[in-house]
Amino acid sequence: MSTIRPATGQIVSPQSGNADVEPSIAAPKGHRHHPHRISEPMVAAAFLLLVLLLATTSQGAFATSRWAPLCLFALAVLTGSLVARGGLALRSRAVSVALGGLWGLAAWAMLSMLWAESSGDAFAAADRMVLYSAIATLPFALPLSRRSLAVAGWSMTAGIGVIAVYVLVRLLLDGSPLFLAGRLNAPIDYRNATALLFALPVWPLVIATAGRRYRRILRAASLSVAALCLGLAFLTQSRGILIGLVAGGCLALTLGPDRVRRAWVSVVIVASVAVASPWLLRPFHAFDGGSGQVTTHEITVAAWALAALAAAGFAVGLAIALFDAGLRTDSPQVRLVRRAARLALAGGVVVVVIAAGVAIGNPVTYVHRKWDQFTSLSYSTPTTTRLLTVGGQRYDLWRVAVKEFESAPLLGVGAENYSFGYYVRRATDRNLSDPHSLLFALLSENGIIGVLLFAGFLGGIFAALRAGWAKLNAAARCDAIAMAATGVVLLGQSAVDWIWLIPGLTAIGVFALSAAAAQATAANTAVPTGPAQRRGRPRGPAALGHAIAVGALVGAIICVLGLFVSNAYIQRARTADDDPPVELSSAKVAATFDPWSVTPHYLEASAYESMGNRSSAYRQLKQALALEPSNPATLGVLGDFDARGDHLAAARSYYRRALALDPLDTGLQQLALIGLHRG
Repeated sequence: MSTIRPATGQIVSPQSGNADVEPSIAAPKGHRHHPHRISEPMVAAAFLLLVLLLATTSQGAFATSRWAPLCLFALAVLTGSLVARGGLALRSRAVSVALGGLWGLAAWAMLSMLWAESSGDAFAAADRMVLYSAIATLPFALPLSRRSLAVAGWSMTAGIGVIAVYVLVRLLLDGSPLFLAGRLNAPIDYRNATALLFALPVWPLVIATAGRRYRRILRAASLSVAALCLGLAFLTQSRGILIGLVAGGCLALTLGPDRVRRAWVSVVIVASVAVASPWLLRPFHAFDGGSGQVTTHEITVAAWALAALAAAGFAVGLAIALFDAGLRTDSPQVRLVRRAARLALAGGVVVVVIAAGVAIGNPVTYVHRKWDQFTSLSYSTPTTTRLLTVGGQRYDLWRVAVKEFESAPLLGVGAENYSFGYYVRRATDRNLSDPHSLLFALLSENGIIGVLLFAGFLGGIFAALRAGWAKLNAAARCDAIAMAATGVVLLGQSAVDWIWLIPGLTAIGVFALSAAAAQATAANTAVPTGPAQRRGRPRGPAALGHAIAVGALVGAIICVLGLFVSNAYIQRARTADDDPPVELSSAKVAATFDPWSVTPHYLEASAYESMGNRSSAYRQLKQALALEPSNPATLGVLGDFDARGDHLAAARSYYRRALALDPLDTGLQQLALIGLHRG
């Protein structure tokens, strides 16, 4: 059956093999179905997306107080859906494998509390993994149609676009507070995370610009915002985002339709940022290659370059849309244009490869030079741009991760317990607690089992997407691939950074991956949620499985709620350091809800010491040491406590034990000699 394209008025027919011809699901008797009525699942999904976008403005929801409420909401929605529908209807075996892998990884992280050096850190990491698992399950658990899932995904893209425009306005007015060391730092307050935030919508916007089914003004706006987002990501000078964008591009440019159009749109966007780079790099050059200070003038120059990028993008996008609208899809002119575009694109690739080969010179020498940069801990970044350099701390971080994996290849050292081995083995004085790579974190902390569980999640997602690809029409394929590319951008940067520990951004990427697979397995219309459509009460093995699932969700809620409440009382205790009784009572409550954390014991010790009760303070510090015997921080605090009491020999003993666990700490090196030179 023919349809009319809204943007052009042109009559088109669905192509064979790509048309959605699935019948609408009939409404139950006595239930009037309103196709435009907003359902409760859609409201829940919209609220979730709003929270995700708001989380990106609070340091990526890094703090427990930010991400725990989101996790509790997602768990509550899942539990309600499971109870109301009598079970979770997983649409395929691939979906079961994907969700089982991610939930299994959360359970494995929780189980690692048994052998981790810090059970408290493993507990917090497991709760964070519960958040990602719940977010990944929502697109499959809620009875959303394929269109609703697509709307949710595009709404997320549009929301980040709004944030990009807001940041541009702030840069034009006064952008100094948004920069750190010549690089864009806001709104996440971590430059690499800010780069990821603005890179996430780039490929969906490219897909929207290249798609003829969208209105002309929307295609023009998409190209404009894509150029703006890529320019903002460029301002961060984050190297990891190159990997993320290339990984997402491999997906977006490989799976059709509109692959040639997407490639040319990508060329336009990248070329525009390259042309504007002398002005965009003014803040970075002012700090790194100039006086070490960035003035308002340099930032304003970069901001106006961004504004020019956005304006030019809109004009070019509108021209592309108008040109497309004037061509019939089956006309000889279109075939000629397509052939010319492919030939020009292929020729451009050849030219780029030749130019790159000339610039690189001897490829063996080039690889050796880059390897030396990567392994050299003293390599300094040049002042032109950071994007093509590979120096830094990653080699040392990954070297330690491999050592930890070798020490516990099957189980790992425990979720988020990398830091204990790092401080013993590190070759630099950088105080870090994560290997800055999702792969190396999984290997070192969760072992082979953790890697296999995460591989099950990814494999299941892409298997579900592949299995449902054939039944998607061109429009649905664009919607699905846009979300999949968004998730792959996250995975690409997570390979070389600690983005996985920033819940606000990771949740967006995980949701996008699941939404892509859910679109490939969803019906065209939403499943009615009336009483007649609810499943009967499960029986036999199904009832047992249902009870276990509900119990697991309730247990997850209890765990996350305990962590959240404990964190709230920890913050209260920290702000009451001038009121020891309040600090003490708050710390005790925090310890009750999270008995594995050492932080409440530190706070109790501080309160007791302020109240003059040194014996109780010492007892709390010893309890903290019993929880984490290999924690150099606790040993250092015990040393400080004895030093304040003028027990220098005891203090020196604690400092030396701490130094053995952190040999490169210059402060501990000096404190380990305390009292030896007393005149």
